[in-house]
Amino acid sequence: MPNNSIDAFTLFKVVQSFNQNLDDLETTYLQLQSQFHPDKFVGKPISEQMNALTQVSIINDAYDTLTNPIKRSCLLLELNGFEDVLNSKPDGMLMAKQFELREGLDEAKDLKSFLKQTQNLQNECIEKLALSFENKNNNNAKDLTIELQFLTKFIQDIKKKIRQEKAKQ
Repeated sequence: MPNNSIDAFTLFKVVQSFNQNLDDLETTYLQLQSQFHPDKFVGKPISEQMNALTQVSIINDAYDTLTNPIKRSCLLLELNGFEDVLNSKPDGMLMAKQFELREGLDEAKDLKSFLKQTQNLQNECIEKLALSFENKNNNNAKDLTIELQFLTKFIQDIKKKIRQEKAKQ
């Protein structure tokens, strides 16, 4: 039975690794979900029904963590003694990169092309992050997690700007 005291890797019975097989995770997710589906608890005592809902919530949170590269990275770092990674300040190089990208967005003539370039940066960051974990370089993984968080949010900003430009037309 899932509980809040075990981590997502343990709940899903997978290796504590950044690289995960998303198909396998989905299969396990569906199996776990079926065990605690609310329909199976109709007619049972309220305490059992509430427990099943709690278990479903724990399973959902664990699945979300394992399938989201930022959350998965944060969990791995936390399991290796790095707390509150996303509230850490970016280093000077990342701050300069952020400034450069924001400036590039302001000057971009072709937003879709700029979006594609930024998505490529995000994919490269994910690849570097996987390599950092593989090499047990947690300090680098921490920096890359912060960068990935920025790039993910920045991509959302670009998409928002694209929608705004379309709305003006």
